Amino acid sequence: MLSLIKITTGYFRDAWLFINQAINISIDIGIGISSTPNQSSTISVGRGKHVFLGCFCLDTLIATCLGRDPRIRSDNVETMGFLEENGLEEWGHLALGDHRGIQSGPTRSLGTFNQLIRLLRILNNLVAMRFHGTTFEQIRTAFNQWKHSVPAYCLQELGSNAILETLTLLPHQFNLSITYSICLEIFERRLNIKSDTFSEMVKSLRRNTDLPHCHSPFGSAAFPPVFYLAVHLSSGMLVGF
Repeated sequence: MLSLIKITTGYFRDAWLFINQAINISIDIGIGISSTPNQSSTISVGRGKHVFLGCFCLDTLIATCLGRDPRIRSDNVETMGFLEENGLEEWGHLALGDHRGIQSGPTRSLGTFNQLIRLLRILNNLVAMRFHGTTFEQIRTAFNQWKHSVPAYCLQELGSNAILETLTLLPHQFNLSITYSICLEIFERRLNIKSDTFSEMVKSLRRNTDLPHCHSPFGSAAFPPVFYLAVHLSSGMLVGF
């Protein structure tokens, strides 16, 4: 929680320290990475896997901002596996209203989270490329494969009309869509592709957050911490890029 708060206030180095403390604690109690070769992991107990994958998300995003080597590597996540996509978190229904009327359907939050983890594994490899020798073309191919395989219910590509495009998105879908936009912008910068799509998207969303009454059905809570990373990336304030 402290790391999330520091992200929203722009203190990314502090966020880096806090998320590393969380990772150290998770290792010490046996969640995720083993601190010794012979130590067993307890990721199957309770929500240990949820905690560790959450640490992986923040670790990767903050490392991206600061140009650091992520503490948790993509291979650690591959060994662990993804969340099981069942139960009310996945299939519970939620009605959402907008100018087109009432829509309802399963939240698919676990499936969307798993897609976020798959996407961040690619970003993790990209950020760690300078430290571990992975080739850019391999990572770019993986990114394109993810983009073409991600289910339609997870992702909305955002542009200059992002305010309208996000009206029907649930917070976890919004989170994945912004993260995808960040990854796409980073790849385009690496390829020297000049585009205003990302900056226009951020401007559109910032106008939404500045309004007295946020347009999102979920209010300002719909804007995840990754949104603030997008703002800083757009303004050229991130150390890593």
